[in-house]
Amino acid sequence: MKSYFENIVYSAANEDPTCELRALSLSPKDRVLCITGSGARPLDLLLGDPGHIVSIDFNPRQQYLLELKMAAISRLEHEDLLAFLGVTICERRWSTFQTLEDLLSEEARKYWYDERRVVIKGVLYCGLWESFMRVFQWILWPRKKTLDALFESQDLRTQREIWQKRWRNWMWVGGVKMLGWKWVWRYLFREPGVEYVHDDFPVVEYVLGRFDHIAYTQLWRDNPYLNLLLRGGYHVDALPMHLRKEHLPTIRERLERIEIVTESLQDHLHSHPDTYTAFSVSDFSSYADEETYKKIWAGILHAAQEDAKVCERFCLVHFQPELFFPGQIRRDATLEKELAYDDHTFFYLFNCARIKKQSS
Repeated sequence: MKSYFENIVYSAANEDPTCELRALSLSPKDRVLCITGSGARPLDLLLGDPGHIVSIDFNPRQQYLLELKMAAISRLEHEDLLAFLGVTICERRWSTFQTLEDLLSEEARKYWYDERRVVIKGVLYCGLWESFMRVFQWILWPRKKTLDALFESQDLRTQREIWQKRWRNWMWVGGVKMLGWKWVWRYLFREPGVEYVHDDFPVVEYVLGRFDHIAYTQLWRDNPYLNLLLRGGYHVDALPMHLRKEHLPTIRERLERIEIVTESLQDHLHSHPDTYTAFSVSDFSSYADEETYKKIWAGILHAAQEDAKVCERFCLVHFQPELFFPGQIRRDATLEKELAYDDHTFFYLFNCARIKKQSS
């Protein structure tokens, strides 16, 4: 069996790009370092009009996925793009791939030829996390009628009533309590990040609270992430930003601003002093102990220009980097609270920071 990171781990957008764009407030003067993940993040950040994005990931498979998405965006019209990636039905994905393969690196082309069946199924839902979501959907199947009612709600009042009266009962609370058992994450989801969740972190209360929040504040029908998480895929009327028709021309025009770098984040940061004005680093803390976390943040400070902007997410592992590096990390607590409230990928809290360089 392949180890966790010898697979594509993330293939669909699992973060809300409007939060990154608000936190980073990009301009053509910005040089951005962005963790690739599913490839959604660097594509979405192009909408902020940065001058250059270095999209970094130590897992080459994630980079091959980004290459393929970029190739598809560069050549396909919107309906064909959605069909090829897997949002809508398509019977000719492989022949479409063959019209794109000349845009891929030799390594990416070979990878996708070896993974032809994945291309034919649609690459958008091929990641390990997307497979975990399918397990979640299977578990929720007996409550499909109520779930459908939540997604069909036309207003928040109706949605809240369904959530309170028909969904949030002992079955829901009991099911979420299973997420507090580390063996569920370790053996059912095969998620290595669970080892870094502190034993005293209230996982169950956190998950229940975040679901309550999203049920009370956002219409589920319009939320791309909830459609992915609970219904198995995106709806054409609730797509991530980089897959929306109105954004396609802008992203296509700016694709050349993305530079793909396959390297560990820590190594790259320490070898590129005073290089970046903005960092989109996702929730790297989910796979880091305290020592590793501090080393990566030391690297961010090393690679940052004065007053560089950082958008970091926290899921189940939370740190306070400003305590490790006093005076060098200025967080915006007001913005962090606003993003945690608005974020449609509602599990995350934020570190929105500016960097103050130490005098040498």
